[in-house]
Amino acid sequence: MNLSQFFALIRPRTLTAAFSPVVLGAAMGATQFETVQPIWLSLVYTVGILICVLSAQIAANIWNEYFDFKSGLDLTQAAGNSGSIVRDGISPAIIKRWGYMTTILPLILGIALAKAVTWWYIPVGTLCILTSILYSGGPKPISLWSCHGFCHRGHYPLCLDSHLALDLSNSCRTVHHLNRCYYDD
Repeated sequence: MNLSQFFALIRPRTLTAAFSPVVLGAAMGATQFETVQPIWLSLVYTVGILICVLSAQIAANIWNEYFDFKSGLDLTQAAGNSGSIVRDGISPAIIKRWGYMTTILPLILGIALAKAVTWWYIPVGTLCILTSILYSGGPKPISLWSCHGFCHRGHYPLCLDSHLALDLSNSCRTVHHLNRCYYDD
């Protein structure tokens, strides 16, 4: 796999869905709340959260690629983000190996951040990992559901709750998927 194939595999345009809420949450926290620790420590935690969230998004994109191939979804798709295995001829074993490697960093960093900042990152991170796996893997992948119906049956307002978006932004991409469902229909 060459660099341009890897770049396409990680889907950089989706990384703003991970980057933006962290930056917004850090800015809101810095302006709205009283300082309880030195600013340098807040910056270290923010950078750690940013690395964790970006690497989790990359891992999710890679696993999505792998599971789309395994389910046969990529076999009928001629355009779009997917297809690194079908169109580019990258081995599924290589994609799977990259999936494992990119999953380890956010897990280790997430546990370290939970120990340093708050243990609430553990249940939130677990929920987000499950959502990420169930999005393209599992017995009935969420990506195959009718997103239009899902987002208009009362679930979409969840995306608009800024407090929830900021709270879950530390390790979750669910808001991105709900927004993507809404705009892709």
